[in-house]
Amino acid sequence: MYVPRTQWLWLPLCGLFSCLHTCVLPQPDLLDVYQYYCRIGMGLTSPSLRAASLGMLAVLAENNAAAVARDVTRLAALRTDSWWEVQAQVAVVCSTLMTNLGPEDATADAACRIVSSLLAAGPPPAAARVALAHVAKVCVCVCMRGNRPYPDSTIRAA
Repeated sequence: MYVPRTQWLWLPLCGLFSCLHTCVLPQPDLLDVYQYYCRIGMGLTSPSLRAASLGMLAVLAENNAAAVARDVTRLAALRTDSWWEVQAQVAVVCSTLMTNLGPEDATADAACRIVSSLLAAGPPPAAARVALAHVAKVCVCVCMRGNRPYPDSTIRAA
């Protein structure tokens, strides 16, 4: 796949991020920088780079779900992306938000609706498998905490 010259550094940056996220993310300034690059990456023309940016956003959501909550509208737009990996990463980010924010949070509810509509649209099989695996993990985490689970609509859509 051809990657424009302006985007050639993006994938190594994503790789570096995945290696350093445990020691870097507690620092708020660096969190803002990574989130800035995630937002830029979600708008790039290359589907691989959009997927990598969403992968970075999932790691950010594990560490600071409230900061990533502002990107729910972008996630809703990307759920209809033609590339299966982007759809799969949208499901990963949404399920991470659902796990970390809990069922009573409005953003988590919006993330649940995004995953539900993604599954109802009939994504490619690989994206559907990733989405279902992460939704199942959310259901287990929520039930183990003793909270009420998310609405049945997510499971019925699958």
